[in-house]
Amino acid sequence: MKHNEPIKKRNSSAPSEKAHVNYLYYGILFGLLVLVHMYHILLIEGGTAFTKLFYITYSFGQCFIEMVLFSFCGALIKKGAPKFVSYIYVLLVFLVFLSQVVDFPLIRIMDMSIWYSLSFVAQESLANLVEMVKASHISIKIWSLGTCAIIIVLGSACTLFYYTERWVLKKPLSCSYRVLGRMTCFSFLLLGLWDVSTRGLSNSLFGNNYQKALPWKSTFFPHPQNTLAMTGPLKPVPNEKEMMAKIDLVIKPVEKKPNIYLFVVESLREDYIDINNAPFISQFRDQNLSFDLALANANCTHKSWFSLFHSKQAFYWHQMQLNNWQSGSPALKILKKMGYDIRVYSASRLQYYQMDDLLFAKNKSLTDYFYCSAEDNDVPWQCDLNVFKKVNDDMNNPDLQSGNVFIIFLDSTHFDYSWPSEEQTLFTPIINEINYLKVAFSHHDVDFIKNRYRNALYYVDSLFGQFLTNLKKTPNWDESIVVLCGDHGEEFFEEGRLFHASNLNNPQTHIALYYKIGLNETKPECSMTSHIDILPSIIQYVSNDRAYKEFLEGDSIFNKDKSPYVITARYNASRNPYEFCIHNGISRLSLRFCNETEIFNCQKLHILSERDINDQFLPFSIKDAQLRFGDALDQLFMPKPPSKI
Repeated sequence: MKHNEPIKKRNSSAPSEKAHVNYLYYGILFGLLVLVHMYHILLIEGGTAFTKLFYITYSFGQCFIEMVLFSFCGALIKKGAPKFVSYIYVLLVFLVFLSQVVDFPLIRIMDMSIWYSLSFVAQESLANLVEMVKASHISIKIWSLGTCAIIIVLGSACTLFYYTERWVLKKPLSCSYRVLGRMTCFSFLLLGLWDVSTRGLSNSLFGNNYQKALPWKSTFFPHPQNTLAMTGPLKPVPNEKEMMAKIDLVIKPVEKKPNIYLFVVESLREDYIDINNAPFISQFRDQNLSFDLALANANCTHKSWFSLFHSKQAFYWHQMQLNNWQSGSPALKILKKMGYDIRVYSASRLQYYQMDDLLFAKNKSLTDYFYCSAEDNDVPWQCDLNVFKKVNDDMNNPDLQSGNVFIIFLDSTHFDYSWPSEEQTLFTPIINEINYLKVAFSHHDVDFIKNRYRNALYYVDSLFGQFLTNLKKTPNWDESIVVLCGDHGEEFFEEGRLFHASNLNNPQTHIALYYKIGLNETKPECSMTSHIDILPSIIQYVSNDRAYKEFLEGDSIFNKDKSPYVITARYNASRNPYEFCIHNGISRLSLRFCNETEIFNCQKLHILSERDINDQFLPFSIKDAQLRFGDALDQLFMPKPPSKI
């Protein structure tokens, strides 16, 4: 007995036990993941051939480590847990696999991962989620089919595991837990050595795009980021009661109050405004005031609306909501004090992120008339048509010939783009419905999507043309003020993304912005402008006064000392934007707060890149960045507190 004891102990030791691995199931998942990530990397534009090889190798290594770890844990669970636990684990593994597959179209189109999407969805109120779904214009049918597809796929995963498990039992391939552990450690080591030994050969300029295509969204040793230290945090939100009290005290009524017509058009991209796509808007631009470069202050709707009507940088929109701001737009308050009535005509759902309250005050108390056609009709082109009918009726009303601000929101040019197709499909071929998954895998349908956008743009243009024709028939055409702008641009994979809210490049931020101010006797002093300058320009023209400067961050386009910078913030759902860029008319510097969740307590910025007017990368240094953009940063951040003696 004593002679046999050592043999017994050696045979029962844990490291020498064999792990039963469903190599077929995990092998299939591994192969599919590798193909998806490799294909994603190959589709990314920019970087050298070695850069692609570097990240393809990295994606292979990370996928391999994942599958070895999943196999190891699966074997442990199968050995010591009930059978139903094994199937729960299989579902969890498949969900991780599915999340990486879904990441591919999400990152390709919107530059956001599924985990980012789930994080902001978890923080949204139910009302906001409903509004976001409605704003997407994705039908209930598509959502239902998507839900059914997920259920079917999850069921298929269990079925696949069941049949592959039966096959593997017939042809087992077992190895010890010790071997699996060594394989994992060795894979980590090899990948780390690959990273360290080749890091100087891969192109760091495009590294951010490539890292997002990796399973873990990062290499082990990412390229170091240049950091700018600020003198203080962002300037705080102004005191609401004090500001409104000062507006009441400082702003005086004006005698001459020409009607103001402000059109805010969804996704109105500047370089699509030409004689073919938008003949009336194109003519309006050529006959009135336009700019070499007009930029949105955000690449998404709600933050752009905020910057336009509050004349304030987009960083503050959520902070003001958290502070329970109830007075609405200070710029509209100024116009009210000057003697104007505020009339709103919207084809968009202004409940989106509670923007109706933030723009027009609690219970829309800043408005004298409010009409939202989207509450009665879900078809965007029909909503736009109803809005124009209301506007045309009211501008011919004898009682509304002066002293009114007509604010018009139009929605047909929001994806997936809307127009009365039976009558006005001028640009063909088109696709009837946008298949987002198909578009992510191939650019084949992009031209068809562009034609959808052109048809919607042409339809909005025809409505705007009818409006101009009717306005010219009124006795107040000469003195009237008409401003047309996009809330942001729209991208069609020019820089690797689709639609908007994903990138701060030219297609997503360069907007149409045109003014007719009286007879245009005064020409603008600036060649570059943005949303925050619109209402200050109108207010100064009407009042011939710059008293607004105490309350608004923007400045009139007619002022010589206007800031030469434009700041544009990136979409971050209902949270404060943590990524932004500064444009000086020649190049733009892209930056990110080091503390993404607490931007108002953060005093350090990562420099992401500097690009020229054509979105090409420029070499830069921290010293050069401070020299070219330091004044703009000084306008944003608090000065350094005086030292105590």
